[in-house]
Amino acid sequence: MGALAVLSALLLTLAWGLGENWSPLLDGLLAAGLLVTSGLHVYLLAGGRHGPRVARALAKRGWRTFLSYKFQLIMVFVQIGLFIAVIYLLGAPLVDALFRPVGEAMARYTQTNYVVFLLLGIAAWPLLWGVYEVSAGRLRQEQMTGMFESLVPTAAGVESLPFAYLLSRLGMSVVTLTATLLVFAYLLPEGAITLSSPLSVLAFATVIALAIVTMWGLGLIMTGLTALFKQAGAASSLLRFLLIAFAGIYVPVELLPGWAAPLSEALPLTHAFRAVREILGHGATLVDVLPEVAALALFALYSSFGGMWVFRKLLDRARRAGTLYGY
Repeated sequence: MGALAVLSALLLTLAWGLGENWSPLLDGLLAAGLLVTSGLHVYLLAGGRHGPRVARALAKRGWRTFLSYKFQLIMVFVQIGLFIAVIYLLGAPLVDALFRPVGEAMARYTQTNYVVFLLLGIAAWPLLWGVYEVSAGRLRQEQMTGMFESLVPTAAGVESLPFAYLLSRLGMSVVTLTATLLVFAYLLPEGAITLSSPLSVLAFATVIALAIVTMWGLGLIMTGLTALFKQAGAASSLLRFLLIAFAGIYVPVELLPGWAAPLSEALPLTHAFRAVREILGHGATLVDVLPEVAALALFALYSSFGGMWVFRKLLDRARRAGTLYGY
């Protein structure tokens, strides 16, 4: 894992040193390197060879449970059909009616089109908060289903659960994010969202991957608190409030009062959303947003290592206190 951290540092140093001599090929190599590094880092830190097996079991159980609710299944398909029909028939007028007044009211924000700013926040926020929740909120649910207790004496261990949650949830979340962006690209004027080249897609995926690792690490801390204290949801509510209010998800950071700037810069999603908007809104490359990527890589590294350390420590403490199996 130390080698992975060194590799990330070397890639970022290489990018910084080349500066204006940067080429599209090297930009792609940097993005691919960071993607592979972050994936291997999470795999070795928490999953290992047992994580995918636990993830398959959780995904299979969830899929079977979902299919067993016939009425819910029918309603899902009805909802998808209605959504497609509304987007096709009324999408552009709805976007204009709902978001243009907001954009006009915030016309003094000149960094980018505020409608695009807001829609990108709406698209990416559910994925990133969902990653946090599958890491932070599912442990208590598995205590009630018995999965938690059944994994305690196994080789996989309870530590594999957060990694399994991430794997079982990530595919659908990425598909949802992609579909949302495609819908917004269809509704907005041509060129408002830039996904014109493989490099822009790769740069976007790199930023999202680093943000995912960061939120997953923060969720690990909450998982440990849940194992020890059982009711720790108030801390998640506080984190959600801080991110929505100060991380530039729905409100531009530039419009916040001066005293909020240090707090905003200390939140990892501030850097993630800033980079995403530069890439998708202005066609920036990965090296163009390198300061944000570097900050986000550090957040990902420290939150994942720190989160797993806190999770294991609090899990051991709960075992010693005899409260591990309480609900």
